[in-house]
Amino acid sequence: MRQLHALAFCAILLSVHVAQADEPAYMQIKVGQTAEIKGRCEKDGGFRAEEIELLPDSRRPKLRGTIDAVDTTTRAISVLGQWISVTSSTQFLDAADSVVHFSLLRPKGRVEVSCRIDSAGKWTARHLRIQNVKQSDKIKGTITRAAYDGHSPDTLVIEALRIIVTDKTQVFRTLGGSAEARDEQDSLKGPGQ
Repeated sequence: MRQLHALAFCAILLSVHVAQADEPAYMQIKVGQTAEIKGRCEKDGGFRAEEIELLPDSRRPKLRGTIDAVDTTTRAISVLGQWISVTSSTQFLDAADSVVHFSLLRPKGRVEVSCRIDSAGKWTARHLRIQNVKQSDKIKGTITRAAYDGHSPDTLVIEALRIIVTDKTQVFRTLGGSAEARDEQDSLKGPGQ
């Protein structure tokens, strides 16, 4: 009798495992996980994920992309569809011999910006780079919402940024190292590396 129960239990486990194996890899991503997402902006405002690397450490959002718009009145820029305030506390991380001001931020210019988000959901730039920014678009941050219905495409969210995931989205997991150390290493690389 015990063998029969054990066999039935193994059959149940096997069927559950097979069902999970049929799921797209992105469906294993959970709220609270940190991710680096490479992809492109869609015309409807979403960010289509091509690659997702799950990172071991939580982090604040960081965006790399083209400036969609600049609002000189509120001193804000829109990157990947998200408005980000640029304040006097924002550190410009470009070469020390060049002077960088808000006035140099232009639509269609490339930017990399690390942000903090207050309790009201307002994004503020902590660090900003406009020189030698890679041409690929990327979002780093902690997943705050996941909406899966089992049919591709599905949606992930990092704060207010909607990320579209599909069966073609590749998912990787980083086993060691910290996101901050990797960010530092990335900042030392030139464009396209």
